[in-house]
Amino acid sequence: MYHTIYKITNLVNNKIYIGKHSCDLLNDNYMGSGKLINLAINKYGLEKFKKEILFIFDNEKDAYEKEKDIVNEDFVSRKDTYNLITGGDSFEAINSNLELRKAKNRKAAISMNKKTWKDPEFRERNRLRMIEQSKRLHSDGIINAPDWTGKKHKEESKIKIGRKNSISQKGEKNSQYGTCWIFHDDFGNKKIKKEELYNYINDGWIKGRKIKNE
Repeated sequence: MYHTIYKITNLVNNKIYIGKHSCDLLNDNYMGSGKLINLAINKYGLEKFKKEILFIFDNEKDAYEKEKDIVNEDFVSRKDTYNLITGGDSFEAINSNLELRKAKNRKAAISMNKKTWKDPEFRERNRLRMIEQSKRLHSDGIINAPDWTGKKHKEESKIKIGRKNSISQKGEKNSQYGTCWIFHDDFGNKKIKKEELYNYINDGWIKGRKIKNE
């Protein structure tokens, strides 16, 4: 039985992952069990990663000690690593202690959020994934879109929505930003970009919106 410390390198961005692995064959194609490294392999493809054996030990304890020395708090906090938690704790020890396991899971979740949700590419990929998943659930009849027929927002809800939109849709975030209404007796109302207003005025259009009489 070999007890190894290995390093996996992403050949695209040079980010690395270091872990401990016990095996009978050194070349058993094991590529780690970390969440981030697995997400990265799924994204870039296995051929974009290189694995190196850094150390080989004849007992597991020494391997864990070496992992603990390398994968410390500073290493985990680096932006060029896929490791989420510090090394050195045996699987058996963690799983025999419920509180320790919960603490490890919480720490890993916090670390993963810091390394993923701050990444615009990750957020966009996850947003599209959730949209596709929602569409699939709708098409399969697993969930149904809410029916708002005959329903209205309460006045209190309208006020809350208005306040929220006044912040999130301010300035360039507003879909109407940089536009204005014009009208023409022959063509009716039209919304245009403000920089086009001068040309329309020269063609007989008037700035503003004409409300039709019912």
